[in-house]
Formats: sequence, structure tokens, C-alpha cells
Amino acid sequence: MPADWTVAFDDFFREVIQHCAACGRPAPRLRHATWVYMSPGTGREIAFAMGICHRCEYQPDWWTRVDQLYRLRYGLEPDGSVEVRRKAGP
Repeated sequence: MPADWTVAFDDFFREVIQHCAACGRPAPRLRHATWVYMSPGTGREIAFAMGICHRCEYQPDWWTRVDQLYRLRYGLEPDGSVEVRRKAGP
């Protein structure tokens, strides 16, 4: 079953996201990304909109920090697959 990205894109369009997903700091400009989780048992996908600040996007562990935070926050299985999609460019 494909992920429902409606809420994620609504968050992007309305510019709701104002804090970095990796560090939590407010930032005037964020690189938008989407974190997509697929449940190993059901194949169900969940898509989350997120923003990454300039400072964090160049740190090699930002992805690991966000992944751990979202899995813990939403009670997701540790063995589910995850995909991060970033918008290319500045």
C-alpha cells in the first residue's frame, strides 16, 4: 500500500515546519525532507515531513538521530525499513 503523503505535503506548503528535526533548533531556512517508514509486518507506510537546518545537514549523523527520534516518538519497530527523500538544491 503506498504511503499517504497528504499531511507531509500540507506541512510543506503551509510552512508549518519551523524547527530542525535533527537538533530541534528554530531555523529561518530549512531543507525539506520526507521520512517514510514501512512496517515489516503489514507493509503499511507512514510519511512524515521534516526540515533539516543548514548546520545539521552537513553532519554525517543527522539521519541516524532523526531515525532514532521518530522511531522512539511514534513507537515504530526497529527493524522496519526507512527511506529519506530530500529536495535537491539549496
